[in-house]
Amino acid sequence: MSVLRCLSVIMLAVFAINLHAQTISIRADYWYPMNGDPTSEKPGYMIELAKAIFEPQGITVDYQLKPWSRSIQETRIGKSDCVVGAYKVSVPDFIFPKQHWGLDQTLFYTLANDDWRYLGDVRALDKRKMGVISDYSYGKKLDEIFIKINAQSAKGDNALETNIKKILTGRIDTMIESHYVMANKLMEMQLSDKIISAGDTQQGAPMYLACTPNTTRTQKFITLVNQAMPKLKASGQLQKILSTYNIESW
Repeated sequence: MSVLRCLSVIMLAVFAINLHAQTISIRADYWYPMNGDPTSEKPGYMIELAKAIFEPQGITVDYQLKPWSRSIQETRIGKSDCVVGAYKVSVPDFIFPKQHWGLDQTLFYTLANDDWRYLGDVRALDKRKMGVISDYSYGKKLDEIFIKINAQSAKGDNALETNIKKILTGRIDTMIESHYVMANKLMEMQLSDKIISAGDTQQGAPMYLACTPNTTRTQKFITLVNQAMPKLKASGQLQKILSTYNIESW
């Protein structure tokens, strides 16, 4: 075997090893059923979807929980590759695949004995003690209102539970959350009869895997998502993943 041919074989072998050993790092705060406990058999449908896309390509999914603001910050500078459950308005500088990973319906919540209801007029929020999650976007109109009324921002891995505890103790009287997430959390905490929906925000938005624009490798990940999503939907694998979380395919 010639030296040139030998070097070519070695280079191909190294390339194959590197491809197989490649990892995509995904970060987000706990937002179940979109993403949850990394050690669980049900880590969230977005994590299962990521694994269905990347693992057949020899790419390991490194998924870890971090506060949302830190997840965005680390991904923005390229310390991690992507976040899941992002709205385009939240991270407009990130890169996104063509297909969203679900349509979020965002609702207001109050105590069951509170007669207040949101009917679409943002002025109704002026006198409410609102609880939101730090660095989340709820749409331009609501984001502006929440700044105006000095909405309380909860931070950290347990921000949702923090807001639920605040509403139970009266520190806030209204909170905002994804329907899927809140329904799951209230059931888990056995509070479904104590905290109820008080109206649709009419600010629902598509949710995405969103990746840092500051490394060239993430464009490859986005390309793989674009290629895989139609196949997963056509084969029924997408619906199979979603069904375990009681979610219909989009």
